Amino acid sequence: LLITAIVLLVTSLTINRYQDKVEELITIDKLTGLANRQGLDMLIRQAMLEAVRSRDPLCALFIVAEDYPAIARQHGPVVSDLMLQGLAATLRDTLRASDIVSRWGRNEFIVLLKNVTQENAAKVADKLRQAVAAARYGPSRVRVRASINVGVGQFRGGDTPEDFVMRAEQAGRAAPAVAPASA
Repeated sequence: LLITAIVLLVTSLTINRYQDKVEELITIDKLTGLANRQGLDMLIRQAMLEAVRSRDPLCALFIVAEDYPAIARQHGPVVSDLMLQGLAATLRDTLRASDIVSRWGRNEFIVLLKNVTQENAAKVADKLRQAVAAARYGPSRVRVRASINVGVGQFRGGDTPEDFVMRAEQAGRAAPAVAPASA
């Protein structure tokens, strides 16, 4: 009976660890360590519900790493991947711990800013642009600079997650990139 209990306990712990690992693999982007689209889908719905309930503002930043295609062509996938990893770290380090940072696409990121007005979100966007423009990414022998476009969208009570993200995306695609300083 004791051996059976121990076996069941060990089996249960192993299954729980495996399940946690599978959930992480499903919701975390392997390259950057940020939430991926599936992870963001859960987080954005929760943030929208909280914003409706609390009546606090909620903004999304849609970030496009404009230089990614050129860097990938010129320096290859290792440097461009390191640039994305560095960019993800810059975003995390520049934002509040409560902000949600995710990788949306190949060279696109979305940030959810809880309890932040659109005006203050624009200030955060400028801060991110400056932080990225000042950083260098890649291995020590090939350091590249990046520029980002950032669009700001504010959540409106009747929005679907798609409406909310699309508003920020459209603003980001319309925004001019901040040119990086020479490498």
